[in-house]
Amino acid sequence: MNMIEKKIDGEVLYDGKIIRVERDTVLCPNGKNAYREVVRHNGGAAILCITKDDKVLLERQFRYPYNEVIYEIPAGKLEKGEDIEIAFTHTNQYGEEYYSFVNGQHTTQGGTHQSAFKEHLARTIKEFYGKSYDVQDVRNGLVGAIAI
Repeated sequence: MNMIEKKIDGEVLYDGKIIRVERDTVLCPNGKNAYREVVRHNGGAAILCITKDDKVLLERQFRYPYNEVIYEIPAGKLEKGEDIEIAFTHTNQYGEEYYSFVNGQHTTQGGTHQSAFKEHLARTIKEFYGKSYDVQDVRNGLVGAIAI
């Protein structure tokens, strides 16, 4: 059974910094036309932190659409055309080690994206446990890579 709809026309209703709203006219399998409203998002990146006892770390953020503070996975949005990749692990070694890349080029000095990653990870862990852990203790043994 054919269930594929074919786009025959479309228009942009809104083109903002974060989302784009389109209205497409499609040809349905039954031969009739229909409208589809599509919201396109630039994407985002999230860090899912799981403890040794399988707890997921969340952060509290105020979210305007809900008009309240909610718990959520630490995340951020991407700008148009921007891409981000993050990987990290915790080891038994002393100190911390990071690898940072911008547009495929290794940035030996890191950058604001690397600083934000380090700070956000440590803050999230401290808030989750409700402790005043020293930031260096949280980061000790961390190996991470970030590419934007």
